Amino acid sequence: MLHNPTIKQIVAFAAAAVLLGGSALLQGSLGRQREKYELVDPANVVEETNPDAMLFRVAPGGLRAVGVHILWIRSNTLKEEGRFYDAMQLADMICKLQPRFPSVWSFHAWNMAWNISVACQTPEERWRWVYRGVELLRDGGIPKNPRAISLYKDLSWIFFSKMGGTTDEMHMVYKRRWAAEMQNLLGAPPYGTTREAIDAFRPIAEAPLDKDPRWQGRDAIQPAQREKLLSDPAVAAYAALLAGEGIGVDESLLAVWSRWSLDDGAAMVRVLPPRPAGDREEALSRVINSPDHKPARDRMLAFVRAQLLWNRYRMDPAWMLGLMEQYNVPLDWRSVWAHGLYWATYGIHVCQSESLAGMHAANNDRNVLNCLKDMTFWGKMVYTTNPQNPEWPDLALLPDTRYVMACHKEHIRLGEIISKSRGDEFDEQLFRSGHVNYLVTVIQMLYAQQRTADAQELFDWLRDTYKLKTNEWALPLEEFVFHKLNSEGRPIRRVADSQIASAMVTAYTNAAAGRMREFRQAMGYAGRVYQVYQKDAPERLKMRPFGQLQQQMLSQLMVRPQLYGVWLPLEARSRLYRSLDQPDQIAVYANAGAMLLRECQADPDIEFDTAFPKPPGYDEFLRRYQQTFPPQVKPPAQAPL
Repeated sequence: MLHNPTIKQIVAFAAAAVLLGGSALLQGSLGRQREKYELVDPANVVEETNPDAMLFRVAPGGLRAVGVHILWIRSNTLKEEGRFYDAMQLADMICKLQPRFPSVWSFHAWNMAWNISVACQTPEERWRWVYRGVELLRDGGIPKNPRAISLYKDLSWIFFSKMGGTTDEMHMVYKRRWAAEMQNLLGAPPYGTTREAIDAFRPIAEAPLDKDPRWQGRDAIQPAQREKLLSDPAVAAYAALLAGEGIGVDESLLAVWSRWSLDDGAAMVRVLPPRPAGDREEALSRVINSPDHKPARDRMLAFVRAQLLWNRYRMDPAWMLGLMEQYNVPLDWRSVWAHGLYWATYGIHVCQSESLAGMHAANNDRNVLNCLKDMTFWGKMVYTTNPQNPEWPDLALLPDTRYVMACHKEHIRLGEIISKSRGDEFDEQLFRSGHVNYLVTVIQMLYAQQRTADAQELFDWLRDTYKLKTNEWALPLEEFVFHKLNSEGRPIRRVADSQIASAMVTAYTNAAAGRMREFRQAMGYAGRVYQVYQKDAPERLKMRPFGQLQQQMLSQLMVRPQLYGVWLPLEARSRLYRSLDQPDQIAVYANAGAMLLRECQADPDIEFDTAFPKPPGYDEFLRRYQQTFPPQVKPPAQAPL
């Protein structure tokens, strides 16, 4: 009976109808699961935002593949022709057509941050393309592929290598622009202990925030969470007061705080205190500094910062705080390496990958270690606002030995994990060479700071744990340090910077205490490192003259000694100032005189003109300087570390 063609057709149609009906019943459940596991874009966002992509989506599979291939070729051709914006638009379409292929996002982000950026000439253009690479991964690739460890690794690498490295001659452009962005958002961390830095960030991590990823970025400030904040009568009253001046519970609050607040986070980065001009500015200054509303203001600031971190920068404030507590370090979020560390560790957390998932995971672990290393060498930031162009602050990046034990312990932890997974002995594990090289540099830095006991402890651990038996490891500590300095050729820039800065701080701290023998010893070591580095350094990587480095260090130490972990009261700084020769006194008076004057005015027992007298020849120096260097608004294309 079933051999009858008519009956076969009827049975087939009936079966098809049953299957279609069943699929319809399952469609809702399948759709919900696809959204739950982030296998589709909610609400068909690709088709809604890019109608051209719809044509490719409905085209037959073979034709669609050919079309996408043509777009790849065309995008690369446009880049080679210098038509970068056209190339970017095609790259954006390709990413939308292939959103679940992590390599697509990686390729285009790399193309923007590394290839297109270096084809541009101005600092603004360079920065724009580097940051486009960040945005492509952070705002597009990772949300579409949240468990792709390669994308977290690539994003971390942009912060660590492209922005944080020194191979791009405009690397300070990227560091300055990112520092300015984060200063406007978060303010400066306190210049105190690690615990004080962690506690200062805690209110942001604890502010009201809905972390459902489905709604992330829909609003800069989540309305429901704002209502929760305003349920506090004190906060609501202050919000009403701000509203009367045109300030909302949003970015406008941060802008007014940055401009007029006298809080340390805003005040410590200014050259001069703000001077309101006119009734409007007086009112803004008054409302943002009202002591009666400080608790409410602090809550509002923490709330807005948490909201923008989550919705604009796609960062979890709780994870940021957790990193500071896990490593026990005072992460300065204005630093590019802090963000490199964030994305590498967040990727490990989300992807549950820790040196166990192949090359991308191992390279991501390296990013964690390298960011901690670089914050050892450049982790302290002296940020000074440029009043004429706040997006281009002056930065000095200084070593911070508070990262030493964090980096050392993380090397041990990751080394144990990977050696166990591969069946290796710990002293032969994957990160051995990097660990050894890092600790050798740290030993030299601690020696430069005259912390010989700490240096000796790490020296012994390194020699014994990794079974280092060559002749140099049999040397006493001091001979080992100078052997390394003289035998390995030019040190890399970060090593030279950290050793010179460490030795100079130690030298001037000793001079302030009258210990001139120790001063000469430490300064002599700084000079030797400088000479070794400069001897074979390419011209573009050479440091400024040694005397200029000394004068910069002196000026910073006179104003913010707490940055260097030393306590220098005004009397000690006055003693140090009076011991300087004329050129150094002139430099300090010019760079730090105004701030020292304010400190003296706040201390009735110290007379500024007695403690820090104007050096002979200062007026003539100032006249020549103003003739040679008239005020400029445009920032330089390159600034040395």
